[in-house]
Amino acid sequence: MPMKEPQKYFTVLVVPDRTSRVRKVTIARTSLYGAVAGLVAIIAIVSGVLVHYVRVLGELSDYQSVYQENREVALQLRTYQERIRKLDTRLDHLERIEHKLRVMTSLEDPSRNIAIGPLTDRESPTELGSAFDESTSREDDDSISSPSSPDGDRREFEFRKIGFRLEKLEGEARARELSLEELHALLDDQRSILNSTPSIWPTRGFVSSTFGYRVSPFTSVKKMHEGLDLAAPKGTDVVAPADGVVTFSGVKGAYGNIIVVDHGYGLVTRYGHLSKVLVEPGQQVKRGSSIARVGNTGRSTGDHLHYEVRIDGVPVNPTRYILD
Repeated sequence: MPMKEPQKYFTVLVVPDRTSRVRKVTIARTSLYGAVAGLVAIIAIVSGVLVHYVRVLGELSDYQSVYQENREVALQLRTYQERIRKLDTRLDHLERIEHKLRVMTSLEDPSRNIAIGPLTDRESPTELGSAFDESTSREDDDSISSPSSPDGDRREFEFRKIGFRLEKLEGEARARELSLEELHALLDDQRSILNSTPSIWPTRGFVSSTFGYRVSPFTSVKKMHEGLDLAAPKGTDVVAPADGVVTFSGVKGAYGNIIVVDHGYGLVTRYGHLSKVLVEPGQQVKRGSSIARVGNTGRSTGDHLHYEVRIDGVPVNPTRYILD
């Protein structure tokens, strides 16, 4: 049987100072090796933890950066969406004003042969937006290529789509504005016509009965209502919607107290059921000047103003001439 190799030791002498006794510490070699190995293991573990911690910090920083970037992207998208919404509203408003100006000055009459851009053949804002969203393969969208990755490239692609649509909408707005500028130049030459064309509400209230056929509240028979009924409290101010000359003021059948104003060019307005008349025949009136007060005279069921617009004696819908 082989003899067991004797244990080897390290001896460490500890000398605190000159006057103190020297101390001797004996450490087994295996114990020292084990302590060193344990220390190395601890250092390795701590190093690994530190490396992992640094990596986690880096990932957290990246996450925060991406989070902030996404917030900025979302904010920019909301800004784009708000710009598009405002442009849509602006275009709708411009188109309504353009149409009413054309009607007011008879610019849609083909016999006048006025060279102004088309009114109804132009792409509308809503059609422009929906058509763009449905497909990006049309000729106008050939410059926009599909994204190659679902993240950054996709985001850039969406921004390019939005930017493209904004450019089209802004171009449409510019075209509308140019058309209105042309109209304005023409209207400068027709200021007299414009001033004589009813274009504002004659009183402030709500429309209780519109122009067109309705069931009469007195006979229950369907008949033509030749104007607008604007419900308002008794005594509410009634103003002239355009320049003109009063041709009649007094009492006339079912109208009760009535005023008739001749604006020239075949245009005449009527104001019925008045509680008080403030003008006389032959008096000139200006747009916005007070001419009467709302009332309930004549054949009426309550306080309101009956307002008519007639062209060459034919009743037309007054709302066609109201711009505000």
